[in-house]
Amino acid sequence: MIFNTYEELCEAPLASVTTIHDYVFASFIGDDSKIKVYKIDISETNKTILKHICYLESKHGGLTRLVSSPNKMNILGVTCYGWIYGWNINDIKEINHSNNSINILPKPRLCCTIGHPGESICIDFLNNNIFIVAGINPGSSIIFVSVETGKVLARNISQTDETSSLAWPVYYSIEEKDRKHLKQELAIYSFTTIAVELSLSGGCWIALGDSNGFIVIFYIASSVINRIEERIYSEDFKNEILLSNNDILWVSHQICELCTEIRSLCWRPRTQSQQSLCLVCGTTDSLIRYCFIESDRKILSIKRVNLVKTTDGTFSNGEIRSLAFSQLENDKSQTLIAACNMFSSSKKHPLFISSDKISRRNQSFCSFKVYTQYYQGNNSSGITPIYSIGTHQDLITCICASSCGKYILSVSIDKVIRLYSR
Repeated sequence: MIFNTYEELCEAPLASVTTIHDYVFASFIGDDSKIKVYKIDISETNKTILKHICYLESKHGGLTRLVSSPNKMNILGVTCYGWIYGWNINDIKEINHSNNSINILPKPRLCCTIGHPGESICIDFLNNNIFIVAGINPGSSIIFVSVETGKVLARNISQTDETSSLAWPVYYSIEEKDRKHLKQELAIYSFTTIAVELSLSGGCWIALGDSNGFIVIFYIASSVINRIEERIYSEDFKNEILLSNNDILWVSHQICELCTEIRSLCWRPRTQSQQSLCLVCGTTDSLIRYCFIESDRKILSIKRVNLVKTTDGTFSNGEIRSLAFSQLENDKSQTLIAACNMFSSSKKHPLFISSDKISRRNQSFCSFKVYTQYYQGNNSSGITPIYSIGTHQDLITCICASSCGKYILSVSIDKVIRLYSR
């Protein structure tokens, strides 16, 4: 598959990127609190380019993660200080039609914080009305929040006082004799990434990856989601719904060594011919893992895990930083996109370092590439080739694919946005 590439140099290192229709949103690392908004356009020479439209601005530091709603109407961003901002695409469209639009800053429709900054490390949409926030602090919860008002609607509750409520699925999957040795470790359990998939019955699947090689998968039924949505219009702002393990079906599974971190998660899109659940995981051992999940009544299980390695091989000091799926309209085939960072030394590459601070000798052994794997049906065990479509000069922080499947974007701390079109 041939991709045409376009590069756009920005003023600062980039942290995250997402798309809504033909609009591209890119956020910056650190205290630079702007989001740069582009529109995918066609130049006079018939090339696909990025046209800068305006900035979105927060007041609480750079936005480390950007996500878009399922209906492609809202965008959310979480800052490095735990503040959550939300914008509506209609505000950006109005700016696009005005003159001197680059000087105009659309105001956010949502600005809120959920407790301590550590509560908001992971964020994603449950549906068009609710988003999910997950944290890393002891006693933190999976929190369900209104997109419109920022009101906390519900949260899951811990089964013990000593263990974080995010950690209890893992805690209770461990044999009782081994639990007391892990209590303190699990109380500061560190979740790193989240992915949400809607089920055909109206419920949803929530996957969380952690810093110790575990994934935790929750299933929430449509009846529970309806209970949560009813709280959006309730006048009772104090009493949120507390969800217990009777409301949530879950499974935990260790997919790699304890010293390996889950860096990225992505649900594989399901088709009419292929309804099985598959969660794709990117880890710090530079391997991509396809986790096939079975659901039988009230039992969840990981049926099998298939490993895929990139053409650069495997490195203990590499990482699959970001994952996304791309699917063209009216096409049964799918394309997995993976951002892979390989480092030259055993020491992890620091996030805020820039390329000019890496010695030439070390830099020659580093690679920062975007890979694709093209397959049809259930073929995801590494039989189809995985190959690189582009490189960056420094750490790739995020990739995404447009909903139409035609465009792929990658951003890096080398200040470059790369647009791949097919």
